[in-house]
Amino acid sequence: MTQHPTGLLFSQIGYDSASSKRALVRGPADLLDHTATFTLRSGQQILLQEKLTPWGELWGSHWWIADFTSITQPGTYTLEISNSPTLHGKIEIAPDLLFSRTWNHVSIEQAERRERLSEKHEGKPLGWYDAGVHWQEANAHTAYLLGLADLLSLRCHSLTDSDRNRLVAQLLTGSDYLALLQDMAPEPGALVHQSFKIAHLVLPTDAAKAAAAWARVATVLPPAHAEKAAAYRFRARRALDWFLEKPRHLGQPFCGVPHGMPDDFPRPNEFTTPDLAQCVQAALDLDDSRAFTLAEIWLGRQIPATESAQNDGLHGHFTLFASGSLTEKTWTHGFDPAGYGFNCGQTTGHHLLPLIHLLARHPQHAQAPRWRAALEAYAYGYFLPACRSNPFLIAPLGHYPGQGLIWFAGLWHGGTALYGHAATLATEFARLFEDDTFLPIATGNLQWIAGLNAGLTRESITPASHMWSMEIPHGVALPASLINGIGQRSAGSWLNIRGAICNGFSTGDQFIWDTPATRQNDGPHTFTDEDWITHAGAWLSATARLAPCQ
Repeated sequence: MTQHPTGLLFSQIGYDSASSKRALVRGPADLLDHTATFTLRSGQQILLQEKLTPWGELWGSHWWIADFTSITQPGTYTLEISNSPTLHGKIEIAPDLLFSRTWNHVSIEQAERRERLSEKHEGKPLGWYDAGVHWQEANAHTAYLLGLADLLSLRCHSLTDSDRNRLVAQLLTGSDYLALLQDMAPEPGALVHQSFKIAHLVLPTDAAKAAAAWARVATVLPPAHAEKAAAYRFRARRALDWFLEKPRHLGQPFCGVPHGMPDDFPRPNEFTTPDLAQCVQAALDLDDSRAFTLAEIWLGRQIPATESAQNDGLHGHFTLFASGSLTEKTWTHGFDPAGYGFNCGQTTGHHLLPLIHLLARHPQHAQAPRWRAALEAYAYGYFLPACRSNPFLIAPLGHYPGQGLIWFAGLWHGGTALYGHAATLATEFARLFEDDTFLPIATGNLQWIAGLNAGLTRESITPASHMWSMEIPHGVALPASLINGIGQRSAGSWLNIRGAICNGFSTGDQFIWDTPATRQNDGPHTFTDEDWITHAGAWLSATARLAPCQ
């Protein structure tokens, strides 16, 4: 698929003073010559003037990079590209900008508005209206809860008493909604997927995620809510017990598109790797020794360095099951053609956080060296080279047999949350390995959401943006923040709630498995406009880590 829109791409929200700072130029191969430069001005004063670095071609476009990381002084600047007077824009630099500009809207204010819109239970709102339609899924609530919990624990001292109280109230709102879903289930410990529309549906993955969310919320609630914390731990343990009783994937519908496999792929009757990771986190927060056993099962699925030749030089990532070589993908969400099933709600990924937490809490455990080695293999054998394989440094969907790394093809809609997860992981790796190499990866993934992305084009909006639109000239790419109402230019979302984060870039239409996961199809060719709290949870987890409280 050939794409030749032209644009200067930069963060529409701004740049943190202490982070890496980049802009990109997108266009056809002959857009700029080898003498092209970028200039950064403060008023009329030239602060920086250097050559653009050509990156190469990917996703049907050529890319050039302008790096101005050396500029750390807060202020508003003008960025210009030589020999192209139409390519210029205003950028802002300030301390902790991504967090300070967004957190309140993405968390408390958005959650309170969605609570008012939510389904009523016994006359009271419960949970959040989680997407652009009247929808309240279990997996979306767990994702948002994990982000809100990180916000409370990592930014505790930067919040006012009022902010903390409102945040705790929303943690209770989401957790109590999951409790309702558990009470509605036909088996003790299980959850129905949501309280209406499909209240009969029980997905095993919902129980694994809810267990992790309840256990995590219980660890961050203040002492005044000790009774609630105890109730959530009880529910988390019931959900974990139910999930681990026996493998429950047998019989669920399966769509091969997001995995690069045919629909008749012989799916094993086993736990998936993302669900195992959530169970490790839940067991760890519950002080349940099963965390160690589950971690061993999980790490048994890691692809060793001896198999890197079959994986385009990559290793350290994971298979989806213990049986076979199907690699795990960072994100799969969508309703399978045969109904709700396997791919519905695999939206947290493993992203290694549970293993990092396990190592931090049990550094003297006999298996601690193995845990660290597994983290190192993933970080340096897969994550770092995969993110560096594109000019934005964003994480891919995964490695696909016979195709290599793929970022967008095979999505049912955009998967913006995966960039928040990747930024979280990169920040944690930088600390764990004391290696600042990972910090530009964290910045790049966050800046994709904040507006340093492939840009909106007329062609990208037309097929997949179902409710939001804007006038864009032919042949132009306009960078836009994916957080509604925040930034110089932001992409719209269905409910028009400030702070809502949309599904983002993809291929093909929205809500259809219509684009096979191939390199030929791959690219940020369409824009999907539905907003979803899953993405907000990932954004909060990532930005809260940029300068956490001590």
